[in-house]
Amino acid sequence: MYTREITGTISKYDMTDLKDGGYAVFTVDSDTGPVEDARPVSGRLTVSSMRCYATSAYMVLRFDSNDGNVMAYTDNLSGDNSIHSETFGVHEPVMALMAAKPETVYLCIEATSGTSNKANFREGCTISLEIDYTLPQELLTYTDPVLIAGTTNVKAAHMTELQTNINRQREALGYPAYTFTTIRAGYTSLADWTAHVEELRAAIDQIGAEHDAWIPIPVNCPNVMVLIQLREAVEAMLP
Repeated sequence: MYTREITGTISKYDMTDLKDGGYAVFTVDSDTGPVEDARPVSGRLTVSSMRCYATSAYMVLRFDSNDGNVMAYTDNLSGDNSIHSETFGVHEPVMALMAAKPETVYLCIEATSGTSNKANFREGCTISLEIDYTLPQELLTYTDPVLIAGTTNVKAAHMTELQTNINRQREALGYPAYTFTTIRAGYTSLADWTAHVEELRAAIDQIGAEHDAWIPIPVNCPNVMVLIQLREAVEAMLP
């Protein structure tokens, strides 16, 4: 898992009436830079030295313009917050931000209730926007790229290559490597075939990856169709 951090300071604000679209503009001071092929996962927005007088409000983070695409919502913003930090899920505009290097970002605060819907930022207010993301991993090339039922003989290499590629996909998604049982050509017994396949499937299912229903595993009889389905599931782990 990687993190892109964008930090800045408030350069302009107009928060006198939140219901009328008050907003603040923060100028980006530092930025780790755009990242190609990034897959955002989650993010955090931290605003220091601010006050919110609304009894119930939320912040809306926008990219490019005050009325542009919404990047993220934060909830439960209320009261006098010297520092407010919020974790947010990923919206489509966050992906656009990952491929851009912004100079300014808009931070809007909108009140949902309360008689005094006002907010302001103290002098020297700083903002930190962190976006966690993953990068696609290059999969190991299979010894036999094409498997043919009734023709291809199942090898130990077919299984170890799946172990490697599953862990590369898990790493790209921010998960730790799965601990597989060692498979060695000429040493691993056919009697362990079912257990090894179950391990491969478990490593995929453990992270909630979507795939077709697993087909039955022939007992102690290596099967090409089982391998083909596993390869397809590995590819689908990180589209």
